[in-house]
Amino acid sequence: MVSDATRNAVWQGYLDVVRLTYYYEVLSDRYQRIYLTVRFAMLFFVIVSVASSFMSLPQPVTAIILVGITAILVALDYVGDFARKAALLHGISSQVRRLGFEWEALWLGIDEADTEDKATRQKNVELQRLVTDVAERAGEAGITINNKLNQKCMEKAYAIVEDRHRYDQGEVATSYAS
Repeated sequence: MVSDATRNAVWQGYLDVVRLTYYYEVLSDRYQRIYLTVRFAMLFFVIVSVASSFMSLPQPVTAIILVGITAILVALDYVGDFARKAALLHGISSQVRRLGFEWEALWLGIDEADTEDKATRQKNVELQRLVTDVAERAGEAGITINNKLNQKCMEKAYAIVEDRHRYDQGEVATSYAS
């Protein structure tokens, strides 16, 4: 038999890992888009810089502006390190998703007759430790928490988990009008 406190801890941990999964997926996608945007902008300005030398434009001013913009983009790409951060966030998202599968299994097995409170608590603590270790890698890489995005991902994750587990306690399905 599992206590209500353990049941609540497992449920809260499960909700949190689903939120983290969506958060890191969305953040990874954002960093990937930034990376591609900066790279395409660099390519564009390099091409325009070269092409402008063959056009009848005021050479010194145009060249200085184009080279300046290109230099800013190169510096932004170097300092931002968007490709590495996107790859790191994708890896974190994948690892957190795998931990989410384990947490879901723990939650789904919580009402089985042979489930013990102590073992469930220990597994929950272990999963919390693992997800914390994985998520800390983002901070170590200089990736700050985006609170607005985190809130959006929390709302999405909670809605998905609620829908997924609507029948766990015998609740009748309700349809949501969009």
